[in-house]
Amino acid sequence: MKSKASRYFVLAIVLAALLFCSAAASDADFQIDNGRLVKYLGTDSNVTIPDGVTCIEPLAFANNETITEVQIPESVKIIQTLAFCDAKNLVYVNFPQGLLEIGRRAFEGCALTEAKIPDSVLLIEDDAFRNCTALIEVRLPETVMVCYDTFTNTPWEKANAVIISERMGGQPVGEKKYTTVASSRQPTQEGAFTLLGEMVVAYNGAGGNIIIPDGVTAIGEKVFYQNHTITGVTVPDSLKIICSSAFEGCTALKQVSPLPNGAHRIGRRAFANCSSLNAFNKSARTFAEFDAFIGTPYEHSEGEMLIRENMFSHTRSFKSVFPDVPSNQWYYNSVALAYETGLMDGKTTNRFEPNEKLSTAEAVKLAASMHASATNNTSYLAVSSPWYQTYYDYMDRYIVLYEPEWQEFDRPIRRDEFAYLIYNGLPNYIWEDYSEEQSEQFSDVYSLDNPDLPLKYALEINALSNAGICNGYSDGKFHPERTITRAEAAALAERAVNFAQKLK
Repeated sequence: MKSKASRYFVLAIVLAALLFCSAAASDADFQIDNGRLVKYLGTDSNVTIPDGVTCIEPLAFANNETITEVQIPESVKIIQTLAFCDAKNLVYVNFPQGLLEIGRRAFEGCALTEAKIPDSVLLIEDDAFRNCTALIEVRLPETVMVCYDTFTNTPWEKANAVIISERMGGQPVGEKKYTTVASSRQPTQEGAFTLLGEMVVAYNGAGGNIIIPDGVTAIGEKVFYQNHTITGVTVPDSLKIICSSAFEGCTALKQVSPLPNGAHRIGRRAFANCSSLNAFNKSARTFAEFDAFIGTPYEHSEGEMLIRENMFSHTRSFKSVFPDVPSNQWYYNSVALAYETGLMDGKTTNRFEPNEKLSTAEAVKLAASMHASATNNTSYLAVSSPWYQTYYDYMDRYIVLYEPEWQEFDRPIRRDEFAYLIYNGLPNYIWEDYSEEQSEQFSDVYSLDNPDLPLKYALEINALSNAGICNGYSDGKFHPERTITRAEAAALAERAVNFAQKLK
């Protein structure tokens, strides 16, 4: 018979092994990429998200019928769209201090009974708690920006919401007044700014060019409303949200420094009637409400950068640079324009290689250079290593190039991919009159009879075709799978440049 000590020793080894295995399994339960929780892969009902996660990505827990409780660490700043949507048995979530945003439909259809929103939350988007039919208790800070349909079809809304104005025609113009609680944070003063936590809630300065303090994540509702002394605003890299009417009626405001890539939302009428505003720059990640820029030069573009006068300046001479581009070739003028305006370079200092296939990196460079020239934004294109990184960073700011295929730098680019880049080489608002409903002009791009169509980039191809920038082949097809030569790319770039210049 084994001794008691021996049995305890064996038991200790077994427990240690179980604990080790449990920890390893727990780590494997989460797909995490650079602090972003992409997917929960486990089967536990009580889930503790690892510390260090900063963002819960879309669909990370969606349709999960196992989880009942989720512990979120203070490192998490954003719960993205649809993150827990239809997790039908999810009863409890702790919302940590430090959380900034809860995305659209994030908890739609969950079984939550309470939602205690911390003072740090700045924004709760549309439908975030829609159809949480057991939700009876909500702590909602008075400083949080809440969208109209956030708590639709919940017991709490029926008892705690008053409709101020209805939505009209499906547009997000309605307002509701919810029962809120005062923030537990005490106001602090930093220069002319009054802060409540990380939010600017008041300003009593003399105007001119103002600098929002570092660390500020939100500019509160109506902080600068009808201020006629502010002429410029510098925002910090920490900024996430500009709340409703924050700068409405600031008629002397001319420029706002570029918003950081991490800025997520510009609220209703945030810059309404800022009639002097002539410099504004936001990323594709920053959502602007439909009326955020009404009464400004950016009203039609909804905050997207405007094309400028004197775009596509000829900054260098093409004459005698490339012997392999003789003047009697069909592509000579196109290559000359692409080179002189900085849209394309040679493969070497004295060879253009017009018949060589255009690479993915070269295509991104062309599109980024086109957009920067059209919007007078070339200062963003700094020298980088590798050479193409600055152009990828630029395009990622304005169209978000995150798919793996864009990282195949030396691969010859496809015609449909190139069309997508040319389309996004100019601010998207200019295509409004050309982005009609899809037509069957190219049978291999759009077809009502083919379930594999439309193509991923059908909208962009359609707009470019309507604008006369790209055409199909004699067989009536676009042939999206084909590659494109450097000479053909220069020709398409020339047409896009001429198209943009006609708009001014």
